[in-house]
Amino acid sequence: AKIVVGDKDDTSGLGGGGYVGVISGASKGNFDNCHVTGSTLKCLGLGAGSHTMGGLVGSLTPSSGFGKITNSRFNGTIDGRSRVGGIVGELIASIGFNNYFASVTKCIAEGTIEGNDLVGGIAGWSRGYIEECTNEATVKGEASGGIVGQMAAYACTIGCTNEGEIVGSGDDGTGGIVGLIKADDAGNETKTYVIGCRNLTDNVTLTGDRNSGGIVGYIDRALSGVYGSYTVKSDVANSFTACVPYNPNSATNEKNDVFDSATDVDLTPVAFGLINAAIDNAFTAMNSAPKSPYVSSSNYNTYKDYKWSLTSGSWPVFQ
Repeated sequence: AKIVVGDKDDTSGLGGGGYVGVISGASKGNFDNCHVTGSTLKCLGLGAGSHTMGGLVGSLTPSSGFGKITNSRFNGTIDGRSRVGGIVGELIASIGFNNYFASVTKCIAEGTIEGNDLVGGIAGWSRGYIEECTNEATVKGEASGGIVGQMAAYACTIGCTNEGEIVGSGDDGTGGIVGLIKADDAGNETKTYVIGCRNLTDNVTLTGDRNSGGIVGYIDRALSGVYGSYTVKSDVANSFTACVPYNPNSATNEKNDVFDSATDVDLTPVAFGLINAAIDNAFTAMNSAPKSPYVSSSNYNTYKDYKWSLTSGSWPVFQ
C-alpha cells in the first residue's frame, strides 16, 4: 500500500493527514495478528492538522474490552509530522470512573519511521500500555524513541526491546526506549513507568541541546521513572547505585536529566538480582497507584513473576 495525504501548498493551516493508518485512521476496536509489509505512508501537509500517523492504526481509543493491538507487525516506510509510530500514532486513555487504556502487545516494527516530532518505533505518543514489543526500525525525529516518542500521564512500557538506530533532533529528548516522559498538560506529576526494557544498540544520537539516553532521553519532571532496565551504552560506572530516589536500580549520567540503566559490563547475576528486585518495587508501586490500570489486587500475580533470566552467551531474556 502507498498512502500520501495532505497538500504541501495548503495555506489553510489544516494541513491534512490527521489520523492515518494502513488498516485504520482512528479506531476503538481490537486488532490481532495484523501484518503490513512493504507499505509507504507520507504526509505532505504542513499545518496543525498534519499529525497522528501509524503503520497499522493512526489513533487508538479504548473502551471496555476494546482498544488493543496484539501480535502484529509493520515493515515499511513512514514519513509523517507529529505523533508518528510504526504500529500506532497515538494510544489514548479514558480516565474517569472506569479507567480504560489502549494497549499494544507483542508487536514488531521494521523499516524507517520518521517525523517532525513525537516519533516512536511502536507508538509516537502514549497514554496507554505497551508490553513486550520490539523495534528494529530506524527512527528519526524530535522526541524520538525506539519504542515510544513521548509517554504522558499514566503511560506504561514493559518488557520492550529496541534494536534499531534512533536519530533525534531538537531539544525534547532521544532515547533507546523512550524519547520524552512528560507530565500532563496541567503540570501534575503522574505515575509513569518504564519497566524491564532493554536497548541493544549504541546508535542513539541527538543533534540538539539535550543529550540522548540509552533508555530515556529526557524526563520532564520527577515521575515514577525507569525500573529494571538496561542498555548497552551508558557513561555511568555504578549503574545500580546512581539515581536511586528517582529510578531505583537505574542510572543517570547527570547531564540534563538523561536517564540510562545497567550497561553491558554490569550484566552479572548479582546485577540482575538487583534489577529484578527493582521490577518488584515498580509493580508494588503501581499496585498502590490510585488510577493504575496495570496492576491491582486481582491481577498482580500476572506481573509479579516478570523477571530477567540470564542465558549463557546471550542477552538476558525478559520472562
